[in-house]
Amino acid sequence: MKSVFRSDYFQATLFPETEFLHLVRTASILHTPLEVDRAYAAVADELVRWRGNRFLFDLRLGPATNDPELEERMQPHITRVLGVMARWAFLVRTAVGGLQVRRLAREQGTILRQVFSDEQAARAYLFGPIDPGRKPDGG
Repeated sequence: MKSVFRSDYFQATLFPETEFLHLVRTASILHTPLEVDRAYAAVADELVRWRGNRFLFDLRLGPATNDPELEERMQPHITRVLGVMARWAFLVRTAVGGLQVRRLAREQGTILRQVFSDEQAARAYLFGPIDPGRKPDGG
């Protein structure tokens, strides 16, 4: 286990023996679009170095937001990270959080993101068999 990124907003841990990267969104609030852009860019810049890993984005501690401008600023950075991971999933605290992640994906015109409220289920998905006919896109 190796800590690969830490800020007020994110904590990322790499488990190199299983090629697993776990990103936790902390409870610290991002107030402005510029703060969102800077925080997500910084973590994305680090995480893309770990290309090909399984990736779990744990949002359970993070504050909810419905601000379209803040959501718009975070999306390109999330998409950049997901694009280099072998398989990925989102972990949310509530069903409403899951709906929000799915809505954001739909609005971006991206593939449906794997969303779980149970960490064991998310990990089972990430470490489960991958259909060789599917793209490495989290599905």
